[in-house]
Parts: sequence; structure tokens; C-alpha cells
Amino acid sequence: NTFWKAKCLVRDNFTCQKCGVYNTPQNPPVQIQVDHINPFYKIMADSSITTLQEARECVELWDENNGRTLCLDCHKTTESYCRRIK
Repeated sequence: NTFWKAKCLVRDNFTCQKCGVYNTPQNPPVQIQVDHINPFYKIMADSSITTLQEARECVELWDENNGRTLCLDCHKTTESYCRRIK
């Protein structure tokens, strides 16, 4: 959801919440992403979501308090990156 991502990015000032990196003219470009703290796939399973409409209507999926801004490198270290379980 683009609106959810935008709200999280603005709230976090487009800054990685793990390492503090952000894009500036002096820094090389850093890919900034938004991560679900409680993983997307887990919310989908726990809520028995099977349709796009159900996902759109699920409040927990789009709660900005369940989102955090991370750079790609920090995102890759999360337990659920690309649905990977450590």
C-alpha cells in the first residue's frame, strides 16, 4: 500500500531506523524500504486472508505503527526478508 509506505517514510524522515543512514547529496544513493515489524505473511496467515480485498481491509497490515524504514542492507538482516525464516 503506497499510502502506508509514504506515512512510514515521512514519519521516519526517510532514515533507516537500524543504522541511521539516509540519502544526501554527499552520500551515495541508498535504497530505503519500509518493513513490516510483524511480518506481512504472518498477519496474512493469522488473519486467514485469502483475497486482495481482505488484505486491503485488514487494519493490522496497514497500521503505520507496524512499519519501519530500513535501508536495503538492514532490511536483508530481518528475519522475514523475502519470507526467510532464520
